[in-house]
Amino acid sequence: MKLNHTLVLLALALGLTLASCDKKKAPEISNENAKEVSPTVVLIEADITGKDISEYGVVFDLSSDPSLEKGQKTNGSLEGDHFQARIILLDSGSTYYFRVFATNDQGTTYSPAMSVTISYQNVGANDNSYPAVQ
Repeated sequence: MKLNHTLVLLALALGLTLASCDKKKAPEISNENAKEVSPTVVLIEADITGKDISEYGVVFDLSSDPSLEKGQKTNGSLEGDHFQARIILLDSGSTYYFRVFATNDQGTTYSPAMSVTISYQNVGANDNSYPAVQ
């Protein structure tokens, strides 16, 4: 009889412990955007939320589906939930694709792919050129 009570109490304690655990999820990425800041530099921003994020950044490539396995990576900075990275793009006429990513022990999350086309245009008396961000 005592053994049954002990088992019931242990099962109840285990159930309460499991119910009170905060279920971890993979990181979430939202509000991603790109802004031109100079002729060859694009500022990428996003909100990254989640617990125990171990890695974050931007992957980019000329292919339309960059990832950590295929593409270049830059880390950027994360202050609170706000992520920022500057990417230097040099090839005029090329379209670069990029995705913000974040990783924790539940997996890696990517933002949808976005593109930046570097198309230099002469403006002003000094022939300064600026890329077009799409």
